[in-house]
Amino acid sequence: MERVESIAAGVMVDIGPVTAVHAAAIYPLDSLARARQIVRDAGRPNGAVLLDNLHVRSTGLTPSDLALEPLELFPYVQVADAPFAAPVGREALTFEAALGRRWPGEGALPIREFLHAVPDVPVSYEVRSQAFREAFPDPFERAAEARRRVLAWSLPTFAP
Repeated sequence: MERVESIAAGVMVDIGPVTAVHAAAIYPLDSLARARQIVRDAGRPNGAVLLDNLHVRSTGLTPSDLALEPLELFPYVQVADAPFAAPVGREALTFEAALGRRWPGEGALPIREFLHAVPDVPVSYEVRSQAFREAFPDPFERAAEARRRVLAWSLPTFAP
């Protein structure tokens, strides 16, 4: 693990784009605490942690755990939906993360609670889904349907 932490810290330079480390149960860097420590140890102004609600669930954290974290650590968050319980085993977790994500509202993850725990942090919808690609093989139709679904979920969620 020291090698992973050394490499991650080494790519953070004083200038340039934000460099975010990503903790997930499927990676050697498997906890938010370790990701946060890498950023702190690197001491670079562009160091950050990428927070993904699917991986938050898979690493055993809850939205209330996130409320204790400094928001400046997160340049943005990734959101998807899935069953509440994480799959068992590395292979199943990897499939879910890479190909089995669902659109917000199509699963049981506490997405609204996740977003309330990190207020005012930009949101990216990370919905890599084999089923969605198969249902909409044309990339333009897939993009239009993705937009429709994002708006259908987001507008009532973020409305004042």
